Amino acid sequence: MEKKKKILVLTDDMPWGHRSIAKAIFGYLKDKEVENNYEVVFREIKANTGIGGDLYIFSYRYFPKSNSFVHQFVQKKEFARKILEDISVINLPKIKKEVEKINPDLIISAYFFHTHSLVKWRKKQNKKFKLWTVVADPWTINPISFIKGADLNLLYDEVGQKEGVK
Repeated sequence: MEKKKKILVLTDDMPWGHRSIAKAIFGYLKDKEVENNYEVVFREIKANTGIGGDLYIFSYRYFPKSNSFVHQFVQKKEFARKILEDISVINLPKIKKEVEKINPDLIISAYFFHTHSLVKWRKKQNKKFKLWTVVADPWTINPISFIKGADLNLLYDEVGQKEGVK
């Protein structure tokens, strides 16, 4: 009998779309588990972003328009992506622990910061898992959600595809 493939659906614990998308993907895959001979696991891991995550949640909840400033800053500045990629290593310890425990063949990440961390770790440690990332904001896409080094960037529609190419 063929060995079951393992799929890890991964997200952060933020109370919005990333988690909802991850749960929807997990639910769909879970329903198909037996017929497709794979095992799917869901993990919600709080990102280690220091105070950055708390500031983001506060500003998004109480000053949602402030997100447009961040979006415009990142849209035009490649060094913003570089900073994010460089600090993504602080996020690795909890993710590595779960990935090594589960040993997935495929990770579907619905949170961009986790994906940045995994890309960096996979490249440095020559890990063999496939990595798909979900671009979670369908029409206000932040460019840092498109992750170089992921095997696949999953999008909602043609709007997302045009943004990704741009």
